[in-house]
Amino acid sequence: MYPGGTAIYIKNHIPHHNIPSPTLNTVQTTIVQLYNHNNPFTVQSQRKTPTDPNRNFFSLQDLTTLHNTFNSYFMGGDFKSHHRHWNCFRANTFGKHLFKFTTDNRLHIATPPTPTRLTPSTIDIALIKNLNYNCNADSISALTSDHNPVLFTFDHIIHTKTKLTYNIPNWVKFYTHLDNATYTPHNLNTPDGLESSFSHLTNIINSCYNATCKKILKTAKISHFSKEIRNKFTTRNHLRKIWQSTRHSSDKNNYTLLNNEIQQLVKHEKNKNWSNHLNSLSTSDNSLWNTIKSIRKQTHIIPPLKNNNSLSYSNIYKANILASHYEIQFTPNNIANIPTETLVNSTINSFPNIPNSLIQLLPDYDFTNIINKRRPRAILNN
Repeated sequence: MYPGGTAIYIKNHIPHHNIPSPTLNTVQTTIVQLYNHNNPFTVQSQRKTPTDPNRNFFSLQDLTTLHNTFNSYFMGGDFKSHHRHWNCFRANTFGKHLFKFTTDNRLHIATPPTPTRLTPSTIDIALIKNLNYNCNADSISALTSDHNPVLFTFDHIIHTKTKLTYNIPNWVKFYTHLDNATYTPHNLNTPDGLESSFSHLTNIINSCYNATCKKILKTAKISHFSKEIRNKFTTRNHLRKIWQSTRHSSDKNNYTLLNNEIQQLVKHEKNKNWSNHLNSLSTSDNSLWNTIKSIRKQTHIIPPLKNNNSLSYSNIYKANILASHYEIQFTPNNIANIPTETLVNSTINSFPNIPNSLIQLLPDYDFTNIINKRRPRAILNN
């Protein structure tokens, strides 16, 4: 009897059912099918089979079987694979094979930014197929195992965007239109004349600008919340300051009640924005494709950096290491040679002090005669 195994705990109110595992050689797995808005997907817990002779590696054949069996899944577990893509200092053989497998099959790898073991290494990861949700992973330092629990959080909220129009002018054509424009002189001695002259000049500039600019459409984020919710934010912050000053129970109750109300309103507003965004998607303007692409886009993860025989995982430490490295690289080298510089400076300073009697000035024709008498090769050698 070998210790270990796989299991999935799930709340009773979530619709689900167990799925028998296919025949596998090196993997122990538990598979549960869930339903999210009538869209089924599977959650799989994986573990290496202890009885397998090649205990340190998974079989890509088993992963391929699981991948081809289910259309969408969340597959998590200890894959015993190391790769710099999921914050390991170096890659092992199966880590390279697994990374190639996920790349070829367009899978998303969810991995925490910090190690999941005490060694340290990151081998507890998740593979995601056809789940159009943002997944965040966090390694939690808890329990007494050598593996940290990993919390995977899915976020299906997408920021609603609106299209804005930007004008990019062609300045060469703008100057040409401006030169060809007709300006009517006005009487500048009166206030009305000055006002009419400025208005006329402004209209000419605007017309030339509009005639030569190119209009493009860009998307920009808009506010998620209505003015009513934003006003409640302000009131809540004010009540929180009052409670922090007085520490009275009634002030705390006022703050807590309003904060709970705001949380419900925010939740309702996010769901409403998400529904409006889904209803506005269309295949004609590629908005459906762009939305799915933004959800499934994998962020580039900088692997841990080594500094003084230690690994740095957080973004702040990585930024400091890179800043120190580039500061050293771009510092000018000290190429000074004191004896050579002293000799050059002394020679330059002593040159003007040479007596004029030691310098013999020759006319221009003497230089010409000397050069003509010498052979070309002798001139080059000298």
